[in-house]
Amino acid sequence: MLEIQHLIKMFGNFKATNDISLKVEKGEFVTILGPSGSGKSTVLRMIAGLETPSSGDIFINDKNVTKLAPQKREIGLVFQSYALFPNMTVTENIAYPLRSRKWTKSDISERINELLSMVGLEHRAAHYPHQLSGGEKQRVALVRSLAFRPPLLLLDEPLSALDAKVREKLRVSLKDIQKAMGVTTLMVTHDQEEAFELSDRIIVMNEGRIEQIGTPTEIYYTPKTNFTASFVGQTNLITGVVMQSEPWNNGLRKVKLNFLGSIIEWFLPEKEATVGNTVSIHVRPESFFFTSEASQYDLLGKVIAIRFMGSITRYSVDMKDHILIVDCVSSFRQWFSVGDNVWLNLQLPSAVDPNTDRQADIRFSN
Repeated sequence: MLEIQHLIKMFGNFKATNDISLKVEKGEFVTILGPSGSGKSTVLRMIAGLETPSSGDIFINDKNVTKLAPQKREIGLVFQSYALFPNMTVTENIAYPLRSRKWTKSDISERINELLSMVGLEHRAAHYPHQLSGGEKQRVALVRSLAFRPPLLLLDEPLSALDAKVREKLRVSLKDIQKAMGVTTLMVTHDQEEAFELSDRIIVMNEGRIEQIGTPTEIYYTPKTNFTASFVGQTNLITGVVMQSEPWNNGLRKVKLNFLGSIIEWFLPEKEATVGNTVSIHVRPESFFFTSEASQYDLLGKVIAIRFMGSITRYSVDMKDHILIVDCVSSFRQWFSVGDNVWLNLQLPSAVDPNTDRQADIRFSN
């Protein structure tokens, strides 16, 4: 539905995007995730026609729109700032793109009623933007962008100006509306929780390049680059020596690593699993768990910090001057104190283990 081919954008000598290519299928919700300055908003603006690519092509429904004016691309666009007309009521704001497309009065009225009902704002139809809450303004901006049934919806940090509770509620509404209308959606955000909850796929960007494209589960549990692993969520970098290697499946081998004198079982690509190799793995904090009895696979450390974070409790555990971060569900958290010695064990990555439904991350090298 949307395809970008080798998109480059230069601002003077600065390359804001560097050879960006991607596809978004019809009906998908795809999010571009990355830090400030990664080029994600520049990509969105070029798709919308608000920036002109230095090179490359943009296709919507197999039509090359690279040089087409923004108003001729028939794209719905929602900004962080809402961009509502302050001198128009809610009804008039939603009607604006329909009137400009010569819809009949009866069709406009029917469409407005349908959209206001969808977002629960029938009682605000005659209100002006200054009479609305932030969440209400964003819902009006959303349905206005969808009023003329665009084939593509672009969202530029649409919820970042709202407080946490409103943002959480609107995420649910946004996903429901997107699915109900079946509109292909591309969103830009720096909010990882937002990206994971809403997206069918996520595009991770850094310094103008695409680091990885995948489902939320793939991005989190099978990162392909060090940047993706470190940028998305919390991670522990563990370096060890391969002591033993045996065949597994999917091009992987099950290995035993020597980490600070203890043994860790993990999975490595065949080319990395040679005995004697020094390798690094990224392990999510929830992949560790505390054990009451030591075994050859347990790690001994000392608790140096405990942080209660609501649904999880985060422990910092000193393993011979190597600090590991361990997350436990707070309702089942261990009642350790700072200074206590603890044993840790590591869950094997079930993403490659058909005998368990647990998920964990997989080793990569770069």
